[in-house]
Amino acid sequence: MKKIVIPTNDRETIAVHIGRCLEFAVYTIDKGNIITLEFENNIHSHSDGKNAGKNSQGICGHQEIVKLFYGADLILYYTMGKNLRKLLDENGLPYQKAKSIYMKEIIKEIL
Repeated sequence: MKKIVIPTNDRETIAVHIGRCLEFAVYTIDKGNIITLEFENNIHSHSDGKNAGKNSQGICGHQEIVKLFYGADLILYYTMGKNLRKLLDENGLPYQKAKSIYMKEIIKEIL
């Protein structure tokens, strides 16, 4: 089984910026079939779309997103900041830029 994560704001398209999305679509895929699709809220401090800086403690908070991604076999994104990219690399979490903006097309390619 594979766990695939896609950031989204509308449950149909990939969010433009992974750190500012409203939620993450978490797909569980087995033998070319979608077994489950769940949506996890983005609790990261940038997810409101307004706070593009640090949280009230002066910390960016990417660790919150990284914790959500643990166990993912692939994280797809459209754009990603260098700090989050660094954290994903440090934690051995695989990611790649999506080839489409539509989640159905993205998943179809993976299946």
